[in-house]
Amino acid sequence: MWSAQVFLSEGIGFRTRQVSALELDFQEDVLTDLVLDVIDSSTRIKEWLGLKYLLYHEDQDQVDRKNGFNAFDKMEDGATSGLKGDPNLGERAKRVDFERNEDARDFAEVTLLHTLSHLLRDRLCMRFGAETEHLGYYLEHPASEVQTATSDKTRIVLFETAVGGFGYLSEFAGQLVDDGIETVGELITPVVKFLTAHEEEVQGKFRSLSGRDFEDEHAHAELMARAFKGLDSDYIYPHARSVRRAVYEYLSEADADDDASETVLDELTSDIDSAELADDESRNSIRDILRDAPLCWDGCQHCVEETRECSFLTFDRPFVSSRSLGRGALSEILEAVENPADSFSSGFKIEGLLQDYLSFAREEVLIQSERLTPRFIEIVHTELLEFDIDVTVLTTPEESETGDHYNAIQTCRDLAQTTSLSFVTQEGIEENILSIDGVCLVRGDIKPSSTATFDATVDVDFRVDACSNFEDQYSRQG
Repeated sequence: MWSAQVFLSEGIGFRTRQVSALELDFQEDVLTDLVLDVIDSSTRIKEWLGLKYLLYHEDQDQVDRKNGFNAFDKMEDGATSGLKGDPNLGERAKRVDFERNEDARDFAEVTLLHTLSHLLRDRLCMRFGAETEHLGYYLEHPASEVQTATSDKTRIVLFETAVGGFGYLSEFAGQLVDDGIETVGELITPVVKFLTAHEEEVQGKFRSLSGRDFEDEHAHAELMARAFKGLDSDYIYPHARSVRRAVYEYLSEADADDDASETVLDELTSDIDSAELADDESRNSIRDILRDAPLCWDGCQHCVEETRECSFLTFDRPFVSSRSLGRGALSEILEAVENPADSFSSGFKIEGLLQDYLSFAREEVLIQSERLTPRFIEIVHTELLEFDIDVTVLTTPEESETGDHYNAIQTCRDLAQTTSLSFVTQEGIEENILSIDGVCLVRGDIKPSSTATFDATVDVDFRVDACSNFEDQYSRQG
């Protein structure tokens, strides 16, 4: 579960004083689950992230070490090896295990946050006709120190860059209040459609290299195509910059004709005027293959990367942006938005399920329960009260001075004296419901007991009207 909030007052930090800001806040475990789900759903995504991780972040403590230049050097070596028939880099990328490798997983999470920052900022700018520089962003993650963290959260914050703001996010807040989930869907859907179409176009260009007949073309064109395909994968390929340099290195090592080598060097590195030294045939051949080649390296200025207002330096951005990961994550979020209510079996995992839902809370949890158990209240204490989250418990009065319900009520009365717990008893309660921050309703008997384990049917509802209706009813009962 993820939560989005629009802030219309001061309080986030010095960069957002007296302006509005949009926060996309991820519970750490939830972000991990989202990333792993998306990676598991697609070999393409897994291989792209594996490649970028190996080149940019492997064996590093933080994701923001400005490794772009070194990463391009490593990729050039991999492209050169692939050109010679050694797809080692591609094979290693396929073997990266994001589930077991915490370092790789952290890299994927930061890459997703960075990608979503750009995608959502650009989409908001398009929605309101704003200039890109009118909205800034920063991200926070334990594995990234791109910007100074102001909290212990894992989140993206989009904010207006002028004191007093421009009014875009205030308007967006009003749209969220009026239309709720529909507004989120309208924001995300065009992004997913665009990224999907762009991905299909790029992959089509990559596939076409395999079927291209180079018999009547310049030899340099075939070399460049071979370098693009040198990672031995149906999905990933070296960056075009590395392909150009790899071809030059290959020709140099092969002791090709000096003039021909100079021709390639001039054309590929642009160190001097290629028109003075390059023959038209080789220059046009290289231009033709680049025109038809996949120049988007799972992220480009056309889809994800920005030339301005970015937390990462120019040479770092290709490695910490991922079009496919961003599309996959937004698709999952969109699916949740389009299906806000769900019913499922707890599968005899009541305690873990309860802890997961309570851990989402940030401000307030309302609990309505026919009966209580000491273990249930213990989890409420650990997951909520120790973090000063407001909790209100509404339950039936004790019928005797023994049993789990009686003991749990006594604990609630004690906690009400020292914590943020409010406690009320009332006759006639027959349904078990949790309301989390007014955005999520959980219906079902998910109260762990120290003496029994059972399966329960759980209904989860993120619809705004369902949450508000329950809160109105709850306030009348309490």
